[in-house]
Amino acid sequence: MGLFIHSCGDPNQPKATNIIPPVLVAPPAGQNVTQPFTFRWSGTADKLEIGYTPSFSNPVWSVTVAGNQYNMPPDTLANNGQLYYWRVGITSGSTVYWSYETWHFKTQ
Repeated sequence: MGLFIHSCGDPNQPKATNIIPPVLVAPPAGQNVTQPFTFRWSGTADKLEIGYTPSFSNPVWSVTVAGNQYNMPPDTLANNGQLYYWRVGITSGSTVYWSYETWHFKTQ
């Protein structure tokens, strides 16, 4: 489900827009991963965040991405056995539309 903004015919009003947040694909929720690994999602994203909590109040990794995958650099997440949460988003104007789900994984 995306966001739909409609115009009232006024040229100064926003045009019709349908923003569809990306959908997470891999690594699946709850999986143990060995570094390096690749994040994948369907749709397009321009932001990826990784955090210790699903609130992402202090992300441990935040990066600009393109397309539908990102290769995590080796040894970036140094705490083996640590639980991490991840999400991706697409930016429109000043708003980031994050994936509806937040998945978690553990490094090993």
